[in-house]
Amino acid sequence: MALLLAFAGLVGQGASVAIRASDPGSASMERELPSGLTPSLGTAADDVPASYLDGCHAKPGQTRARVCAYGDTTASVKVLLFGDSHAASWLPALDAIGKRQHWRILSLTKSACPIPMVKVAVRGDVAPDCATWRTNALDAIKAIHPALVVGNSFDHVYTIPGKGGAAFQPAWQAGMTKTLTALKSRAGQVVLLGDSPLWKQEAPACLRQHRDDIRACATKRSVAVFPAKIASARRSATDAGVAFADSTPLVCLADPCPVVSGKYLMLRDDSHMTATWSRQLASRLRALLPDPTR
Repeated sequence: MALLLAFAGLVGQGASVAIRASDPGSASMERELPSGLTPSLGTAADDVPASYLDGCHAKPGQTRARVCAYGDTTASVKVLLFGDSHAASWLPALDAIGKRQHWRILSLTKSACPIPMVKVAVRGDVAPDCATWRTNALDAIKAIHPALVVGNSFDHVYTIPGKGGAAFQPAWQAGMTKTLTALKSRAGQVVLLGDSPLWKQEAPACLRQHRDDIRACATKRSVAVFPAKIASARRSATDAGVAFADSTPLVCLADPCPVVSGKYLMLRDDSHMTATWSRQLASRLRALLPDPTR
């Protein structure tokens, strides 16, 4: 019997979309690593968004808010992607959407620099350039005034100096609300994508060791998904008066969350999607986004 999964869009009425096992967006039922895996284990690390290849995605230490165009670069409808490297992982999907819908996709992302207006440390190291880049990015967004901003951040590796333990989440949520409020005044519409799961192991390395049973590389949903963080992001969006969409069902296709779907390798490490997989999610991501033409 075909496996049926469903995700509900949390924007608007939230219509359900059924996904069958034969679809690209369904969990692999195979035990062995499929032949023709795309991308291959050897090329997965290089299967990155275009913004990594053309220098648009800002690296640690860089403060310039560089905006690059993808999708239909001649279109008048401007949709801007804003956030860190997890946000950048959605660029291939948005690029495909932009070409279909005739949207100009603008990318404004930076590694290790999340959306919330907080002073962050990454694995203990303070990122002093992040706040400057974020300010510059918000200035750039104000000048562009896109029809829609799609925001996303990884929220599992950051800490806030002086806000440890129970103090972290309220500070993060307040910072997120502050940024979303600023974005609301700089764009026609804003949607915050809830962050994607975190696997226990890096997918390519794990699959090399478990070619005969790729299920060993899956991670239980209760471990990979963080409901409290998703709820916090939703509250920030509500407080700022913007939309929220939970992206978890697009990436964690079953329990446990797999790393292979059909012939596609979903991850290039333990949390970043391969560009190839991101492109497969274009239609499903589109279903979660507000209509920027309204």
